[in-house]
Amino acid sequence: MNIEQFDAAILRYQAMKVSGFEYFKPSPKNAVFGLVFLVIPMTLYGYLIKNSRDKLEAQYRSGQVAYKDRRFKFV
Repeated sequence: MNIEQFDAAILRYQAMKVSGFEYFKPSPKNAVFGLVFLVIPMTLYGYLIKNSRDKLEAQYRSGQVAYKDRRFKFV
């Protein structure tokens, strides 16, 4: 027995996802959105991580942190 059920909402959603790029038009608003919510946070987070790791590395190399107190000493 073959019973197929179609949900109109799911079919509309799939059609919208497939044809979305045909109707997308780049604009300054889209560019600002991408910068503010994607590029700037990723860059800022990467800078903060690198800065903190560089400070720790400088402390390790100068001997300010004892080997037993270091993080990730077994890696």
